[in-house]
Amino acid sequence: MKYNTLNSPKKIITLLLVTFFVMTFASCSNDSDVDSQSDLSSQESVAESIAESTFDVDDAIQLVELDKTVIDMFINNSLCNDKSDEAVAVTSGEYVNFDAVESLLDSVYIANGNNKEMFLAYPEGHTPSVSNVDGKTFVFNHIGSKYDDFIVTSSIAVSESENENEMIIKAKTELGKDVELKAVCENEKWLLESSLYLVNKVETSKTDSKFPLSDYGSFMEYSGKVLVIELFVSDSASGFTSVEEKEFHSRVEKAFNYITEQAETYGKEVTVDYKSTYFEHFGTIGPNVLDFDLVFAETGFGTLQKFADANCDLAAYDNYVFVVCMDKDIKPSFSCYDGSDQTQLYFAERAVIGKNSTDVEICVSVLRLLGAYGFDEGICDEYTESLYNAYFPHDIMVSGSLTFSKMSPVTAYACGITEELDPLYRVFFYE
Repeated sequence: MKYNTLNSPKKIITLLLVTFFVMTFASCSNDSDVDSQSDLSSQESVAESIAESTFDVDDAIQLVELDKTVIDMFINNSLCNDKSDEAVAVTSGEYVNFDAVESLLDSVYIANGNNKEMFLAYPEGHTPSVSNVDGKTFVFNHIGSKYDDFIVTSSIAVSESENENEMIIKAKTELGKDVELKAVCENEKWLLESSLYLVNKVETSKTDSKFPLSDYGSFMEYSGKVLVIELFVSDSASGFTSVEEKEFHSRVEKAFNYITEQAETYGKEVTVDYKSTYFEHFGTIGPNVLDFDLVFAETGFGTLQKFADANCDLAAYDNYVFVVCMDKDIKPSFSCYDGSDQTQLYFAERAVIGKNSTDVEICVSVLRLLGAYGFDEGICDEYTESLYNAYFPHDIMVSGSLTFSKMSPVTAYACGITEELDPLYRVFFYE
């Protein structure tokens, strides 16, 4: 008797098991194919993203030109032609609303590069050149603010960096300088790490102007070892007690201590020594400084320079200056040697003070010897004085106080205490 093998219970079970394993394998194989296709799709997406983020010369030019737009806006007052002493609203153009200004900044610079913060605070310590007032853009014209050494776009070259998310932009500026900027891929956008304004910030040195005025004579600069020669002058009508002499010296010392402390903030190291000297005239010296000059010219010394040579060890000092003390009611003054024959008498530079001269007046006279602006007797024009009042109302030359004043960068530059000056303040020195 023959049996249908397919109907055998054992074989039926075997067939079912084989069918199960075949289907299971096929299912796993299909899942693997899906995963492979998914991985391939993901890789293609990444490749496309990388391709989209490549950086070339055209991208560099676009960033450089946007950076120029920002510099023109914040540094070159491109949104403002108003010379008023207060900020005014932008009334036309694409930057009427301040969010457009912020959008521009965010499209040019990386988030952590401090570029945005720097521009929005420019100029530091003064009225911002561009600001947000209730969502509107306000601008203030800083007439001394200028930047003109921009990149020549035809000179731009792009090269890779060690970091795959960074590219190097090399170029020449209009003044022929070689500059290097870094572009960074941040959130799939290429942005500048630093503005050209920060990378190639223009500074002014003292050789660019007529300042300081004191590049001649005995008190050319305030540095190194300085000897202050206090010359106490007596005549038949006036003189000094020891107490009065100490009081005069106290005011002189206070003035020089102030200058020394301020100079240190600009990196100058100065040591000041004092020497008391005396001159007695048996007649009467008039109340004017010229009266003293005429009397002293008749002595065996003739000039303060010869007096200093005879009474002081000048070789031990880098600079020396006289403070002529007279127990008379005279206006503080100074005599500065400018290298001319007419001022040869004043090679030994001097400040002259009277019994009512304050420490501030003494300080100002000494700074005038070094080249600082003065605002008395029409020496400085009203325009320059208005600049001081606008930018540095607490400068020693205008504040009238040692306690609540500082030496501004402009005064320090004029005196030769610093050789560099922010371009914003060059307007102080235009002839």
